[in-house]
Amino acid sequence: MRNIEEYPHAFVLACLMDTGVDADVARTIPYRVSEALGTFELQELDKVSAEQYAEMFNGEKKWHRYPARNAKFFYDGVHKIFDNEFMNGDASRIWSGKPSSRDVILRFMDFNGCGFKVANMAWFIIAFSRLSILSSENSYGPFEFEKRHL
Repeated sequence: MRNIEEYPHAFVLACLMDTGVDADVARTIPYRVSEALGTFELQELDKVSAEQYAEMFNGEKKWHRYPARNAKFFYDGVHKIFDNEFMNGDASRIWSGKPSSRDVILRFMDFNGCGFKVANMAWFIIAFSRLSILSSENSYGPFEFEKRHL
């Protein structure tokens, strides 16, 4: 999730998971999905059914405090990113260019399960990453943080 340029959908999907659990838990979910599927390519995530996501989230060790609800949010998020005419498979279109903070927040809030607090948090992270506070020098690969926090 730290490689926002290569995996913008991981960032968006992790943000959608950030309700009812610690942020560290939410950030591990895209990694867990990638481990379960053997890939995190959006085209492959789009092929997974809602039932399959529910099974993953409800496994032996539940991935989220609200596994059924958040499996649905994850599924809906993948399909919104993949099928939405504006994003057309590229989640970074939410913040690319120079949109206003209002536009970025509203684009996040358009996702099922994303409220104002999560949308505002996502905008804040994006804004600081553009200022190089979260520069690529501090990245250790797309899921290194998540691997250390499982």
